[in-house]
Amino acid sequence: MKVFALYVPELSGLVRVWVRSWKKRGWSPRLVTHRDLKKYGSFLKAVKAKGGKATTELTVINFSLRPPHKTPNSLSANKKSLVYFESEEAVLNCGRSL
Repeated sequence: MKVFALYVPELSGLVRVWVRSWKKRGWSPRLVTHRDLKKYGSFLKAVKAKGGKATTELTVINFSLRPPHKTPNSLSANKKSLVYFESEEAVLNCGRSL
């Protein structure tokens, strides 16, 4: 299942760990760019046009949340699977493995 986040240049340092954290849990992480926003008019319209439903922010790192097809009802279960971070350094120094 695809998961989308808006690319924000100020958070470019998080892209690598964001992608890694979601991909390792079975998701297909995708970024919505400012070009996509111009083309589709909004973030949610861009996500829908690209065949997605799940959205998050680059600052949300996935430690254990699996896509719904692998774990039923996982989008609402175990919220500790998703943790907010402001930098790549904070993710790498949090004590949890990706």
